[in-house]
Amino acid sequence: MPKPRSHYDVLGIKKETAPEEVKSRYREMARTYHPDVRKDHSPEANRFFSEIIEAYRVLSDPLRRSEYDRQLDAEAAASRRMAASSAKVDALRPNQSRQPRPRVRSAPAASGFPPEIGMAGGPHGVTGVPRVADE
Repeated sequence: MPKPRSHYDVLGIKKETAPEEVKSRYREMARTYHPDVRKDHSPEANRFFSEIIEAYRVLSDPLRRSEYDRQLDAEAAASRRMAASSAKVDALRPNQSRQPRPRVRSAPAASGFPPEIGMAGGPHGVTGVPRVADE
C-alpha cells in the first residue's frame, strides 16, 4: 500500500509556508481542480479535490496545523527508529542468509523406520522392539 501523501504534498507547499501562502495556493488549486471547472467527474478527480479541501481545512487553522505537524514529526521519528533498529539487527548477523536451509530427508521404509532399522513383528503385529537389518 502506498504511503499517504501529507497535506503539504497535496497543496504542493513546504512545511514552513506562511498562512497567506497556504490560502493563495488553496484558491489556485480549487480554481484548477474544482469538478465544475474540470468537467471530469471521475472518482479520482473528486477524491483529489476532497484532499485539497481537507489539506486547506487543517493547514489554515493554526491549532490544527500545529497538531498535524506534531503528528508528522512523531511518525517520522518512529520511522527513523524502525530503520535504525533494522540496521542494527542486520549488522549483528552479516553472514547469515535470510533463506531457510533446505531439509534433506531420506525416504522412510514401508514400516515408517529408516531401512537400516526394522521392527520385529510378534504374533499380534509390531511389538516396538527394534532390530538391526540383516546384511
